[in-house]
Amino acid sequence: MEQSIGEIESAIETAVTAHESAVGELVIVVVLLLLIAAGVRAVSKTAQFPFTVLLVLFGVAVAELSSLDFVQASGLLNLQLSRDAILYVFLPTLIFESAFHMDVRHLRDNIGPILLLAVPGLLISTGLIAGMVAATTAIPFVAALVLGAILSATDPVAVIALFRQMGAPQRLTYLVEGESLFNDATAIVTANILLAVAVSGTVTAATAASGAIDFVVVFCGGALVGTGLGLLTGWLLGLVHDDSAIEISLMTVLAYFSFIIAEELFHVSGVMATLSAGLIMGNWGRTKVSPSVAVYVENFWEYAAYVANALIFLLVGLRVDFGGLVGEWTTVAWVIVAMLISRALVIGGLMPMVGLMPNAVNVNWRYQAIMYWGGLRGAVALAVALSLGDFPYADIFVTAVMGAVLFTLLINGLTVEPLMHLLKLDKPSPTSELVQREAELKAVEKAIDGMNQMNSTGLLFERVTKSVDQRRRKEIEDIKAQIIRLRADVSNTADERSLVYLRCLGIEKVIYYSLLAKHQLSEHAYRRLSHSSDLQIEAMRHGGALPRRTYYETWTHRLATVVRSALAHLPWSRRWAEIALARDYEIAWGRCQAAEQILAFIGELKEAGSYNSEIISELEARYRQWNVGARERLDSWAAQFPQFVEDMQELLAERLILAVEIDIVSQDMDSGLIPHSAGHGMLDALRDRIRRLRIPSMSVADADPEELLKTIPFMATLQHDQIAALAHLLRPHNVAADTEVIRQGEAGRSLFIISRGVIRVDRFIGDRKERVATLVAGDFFGDDAFNTGEPRTVRCKAVTACALYELKRQDFDRVVGLGGNA
Repeated sequence: MEQSIGEIESAIETAVTAHESAVGELVIVVVLLLLIAAGVRAVSKTAQFPFTVLLVLFGVAVAELSSLDFVQASGLLNLQLSRDAILYVFLPTLIFESAFHMDVRHLRDNIGPILLLAVPGLLISTGLIAGMVAATTAIPFVAALVLGAILSATDPVAVIALFRQMGAPQRLTYLVEGESLFNDATAIVTANILLAVAVSGTVTAATAASGAIDFVVVFCGGALVGTGLGLLTGWLLGLVHDDSAIEISLMTVLAYFSFIIAEELFHVSGVMATLSAGLIMGNWGRTKVSPSVAVYVENFWEYAAYVANALIFLLVGLRVDFGGLVGEWTTVAWVIVAMLISRALVIGGLMPMVGLMPNAVNVNWRYQAIMYWGGLRGAVALAVALSLGDFPYADIFVTAVMGAVLFTLLINGLTVEPLMHLLKLDKPSPTSELVQREAELKAVEKAIDGMNQMNSTGLLFERVTKSVDQRRRKEIEDIKAQIIRLRADVSNTADERSLVYLRCLGIEKVIYYSLLAKHQLSEHAYRRLSHSSDLQIEAMRHGGALPRRTYYETWTHRLATVVRSALAHLPWSRRWAEIALARDYEIAWGRCQAAEQILAFIGELKEAGSYNSEIISELEARYRQWNVGARERLDSWAAQFPQFVEDMQELLAERLILAVEIDIVSQDMDSGLIPHSAGHGMLDALRDRIRRLRIPSMSVADADPEELLKTIPFMATLQHDQIAALAHLLRPHNVAADTEVIRQGEAGRSLFIISRGVIRVDRFIGDRKERVATLVAGDFFGDDAFNTGEPRTVRCKAVTACALYELKRQDFDRVVGLGGNA
């Protein structure tokens, strides 16, 4: 008995030691892989070589050097690329990161084309590959369907990077990326369903119908699971304030739990669950992330995706078995041919249909060629192939898929950029290049101004200043020469029009970001405004005209105003109406400020005279229209909900002040004036004050006349009976919009109090009109002439229909003179 116990203890100790050794070896291997990935990335950037392709080549090289002692000692060859590693370790990160950075508004605009390519397109591709493979190899059609589904999942990482680098249409980029995300889910679900059919060996109408139902349940069920978990995580994030560790941890847990819970608990699509969760968190969920943590979240997911991609492609290279590929070279070759032909037929057949859809992006044959050749295969295809288990054709499928993945990475991946060059897609249009050169000129001129300011302090030697100034002046002359040449190329009106619009729309985006940084816009308002600018830039850059649809259509605003006015009277819906109105108020506020700043910039362009005057006038009219439209929205809300608008303006002003305080404290921390411990405490307190600023409540009731009188400073000393007497003497007026209530220069001894509506106060100085103020319910005007008897110094005009109270000077004197006994 004692001997058996000793043997058991010895066995346990041996097992523990072996486990510890395996863990240590795994850590060493992962660290080595990360070190290799960093080195490969450095070489990739220096040599301008695709990063993922270089990783695979390095992995292949290490595998081929397996006989060397140092390669064996490293343990790299002991790490296998398994199905579970791809699906449960790498894939959730890659899917979540891509979905997190996808704007749901762009996805919504392109959902029809994306789903057309991702679902029917993948199913068509599956059938085409299966038919060609079955006709050219010994693999039966039913089994070949599984292979077709596996090879129909695309991995466009390399081509997406090139699209962004060459300035391809943004909607095309979203189309390709969206297709990849959704067809990953479609491919996995379809392959699993077809695998069950292939194992049974028979295909009947009943099994086909059952498979279709299973597809819908698994696909849509995954989306529901991910959406639910995403909303739950967003709610939890709303309870956390300025804690990067907790907030990033919650999002990481969401990425993996959504996949695991969907796959293991509900047996639905884990990819769709993670995709839906990522979309929720990347859009609605962003508003729940603390502003101070947002940058950390972005950097974390960018790095996590880099690590996942690096490890996957290195392991793919290590997994390549050239002996197996050579042994099955005929099958592999036919599979690759079938894959390429099916992709060509799907792209060539479906993309014209995509062009017929509402608001569809026009994808010409050049971009279709890139979409076809850039449809690489990667981790998802390998993961599904490795998960086939005891399926009779599992080994040959793994070999065929590995060959296809290797082919697309090494052949397609290395030739897609030369193909872009051949099709002249890597060259910016003259308009885009002109915008870049003008921005470069502006930057160099500002740099020279900065150097001259430094030179005025006497800290720079005059010889150094002259030398640098001469080089920069020469650079400026070269840029100006390029601009003259490019303007000659952009000589037609359409190109010049696009150029001027693009400059203004680019400035508009910068203004919105500046307002966000100053807390004048919420994340929600900023994203809507920025998305609107993106749509306009995209349409102008690639279509030469603004899109028909924006977020500022008059009829939608009027409808929303009517609905909110009704909801404001209902207790159960009032808070929702307040939040919705606050968001729209911020959007109109941002649009108004941006339009005014750009109108000033357009005035500078007009004075410079460097652009077609008709185009400048058109652009000015367009921005003036947007400015007037935004002001009308603000004014109409001020007329209906005056107290709400006043409180909103106080909230925005308080946000601005606190933002400035945060900047000053941060600068003092950086300079060492404030110790970091004390500074962080001050910043936390300021951010907490911003967070506690709440959206104000709506008020739709007209103000009481006595209460309105009490707001006038020089009446604050009057007795209650005097105020009551004056209230009875107030004369009500209903004034139509655009009515002049007070005309500048006229005589008058009446004071007006606004009960409802909006009044604009202007002063005319010669031919120039100067805006003085915008007044809403509770404000008063005409008090200068009321008190002094002098002529009116301003004009007061009703912007909306107004309800006013008029108080005449003789009535006021009579009440005050009689001691309140009117």
